[in-house]
Amino acid sequence: MLRKEKADPGSPAAGSGTSAVRQKRAEEDPDAEESGKKSYQEVHGRVPGGPVRDSKGLAVQSTGRPTERPKKSYEEVHGKMPGGPVIDEDGLAVQSTGEPLESESSSSDPWAEVSDEAALTRIKEEEWEITEVTGEPSSAAQLSAKDQELVEFRANASQRRWLVSADLSENQLPNTAAIAGPLWLRHLNLGMNPLESLDGLGSSFPRLLVLDVSFNELGAMDGAWKALAAIPKLQRLVAEGCRIQSFEELQEMPQLRTLEVSDNLLEDLEELDVLAGKCTSLVELDFRENEAWEKPGYAKKIDQLFPNLTWLDNQSRKKYVAKGAEATYSAETMREKEVAAVDGMFKNESCSCIEGNPCLDRATCKDWANREKVAAEARKKKGLRDDTGKIL
Repeated sequence: MLRKEKADPGSPAAGSGTSAVRQKRAEEDPDAEESGKKSYQEVHGRVPGGPVRDSKGLAVQSTGRPTERPKKSYEEVHGKMPGGPVIDEDGLAVQSTGEPLESESSSSDPWAEVSDEAALTRIKEEEWEITEVTGEPSSAAQLSAKDQELVEFRANASQRRWLVSADLSENQLPNTAAIAGPLWLRHLNLGMNPLESLDGLGSSFPRLLVLDVSFNELGAMDGAWKALAAIPKLQRLVAEGCRIQSFEELQEMPQLRTLEVSDNLLEDLEELDVLAGKCTSLVELDFRENEAWEKPGYAKKIDQLFPNLTWLDNQSRKKYVAKGAEATYSAETMREKEVAAVDGMFKNESCSCIEGNPCLDRATCKDWANREKVAAEARKKKGLRDDTGKIL
């Protein structure tokens, strides 16, 4: 077996062979001899268009550490994908408004085929599955996360797919960014959180219909009314105990139908004028426990400014009109002689003869032909007497 003999340390062949290479380079390039062990950059400057490299050829920053490439999205480096959607940090395709694209919403939104009116009914009747913070729902669901000391909430894949309602009240959420959206929520309760901002609600929850922000200091929150007005589908707003002093900064909200602002600091009846001008579609209003609510002229002003209200201060304003028998019962039922009576409308029920008074209507009488005799017998059995003591 051949072996490589060791070179004599004193011979020209000694060393790693780099001296010979360096000598050859020095003959070809006199400047190389003077450069010694200097790097390419020290002799020739930085590689055009390339990074700074150390003596071992590694790309380095000015600190001498290997360069760390920043993690940038496709859009940050190349701009928006040609013909493609913007992708958010969670990998969801979104439009510039933050609303999920229609192609994605039709396949993902559990209530995609449910109208807003039908959704409001389902919210009222709580037609959904209940899931906890770490739960994984399999159908349209409400997140039950009240009083969990949450400072943020990040929905898992199942929740992002199925949540249509979320109760996040009585937590420690500082702003709406603490709830990673966008989500398909139609109902959201953020009451009793230390909220400092409502910015982004419209883009995070573009299909939100009902929002509760009670007992947050809405009156002192910059841009709060603007953020609320940016929720495109909002129809019911609950803002009880929010220390609201005025509607001066209220934005136009023509789609809003229900407003609950009880227990605030609204003192002047003129605030109702401002409200009527900004929220033109109100049909339900709760203004209780405000100073203006107790002032003379409140009811009259309400009638003047909000003629379409069907619900005011926790009371229905719908007028009940009793229906006649013809409107209540079918013609066939009305013709049926022996049908069980309702409120004395039909035969065999509420015959006054058995109480001692002859019936006046054949339809309610048990024995119309003998009504006088039946009534007299009833009076006798009851011992009914007139003022003189004679049996009637």
